[in-house]
Parts: sequence; structure tokens; C-alpha cells
Amino acid sequence: MSSVLLLFLLVALFMVFQKVFQLKKIIQLTPFVLMALLS
Repeated sequence: MSSVLLLFLLVALFMVFQKVFQLKKIIQLTPFVLMALLS
């Protein structure tokens, strides 16, 4: 039971980490997109 719960927690953490990583990438790209739109 506890091992299944631990596995579930690991998967949830991995998903959250992926989302944060994607958000960081989007935030890094935002200035370039804004510059492209304004120019």
C-alpha cells in the first residue's frame, strides 16, 4: 500500500516538474514573441 502511494507521489511530482519546466520555457520565450509582434 505505502509503495503504491509513494509511486503515485513520484508520478505527481514528475508531472508538476514538467509543467513548471514548460512554464519557464514559455516565460523565457515571451519577450521574443512580444518583440516580434511589436516590430
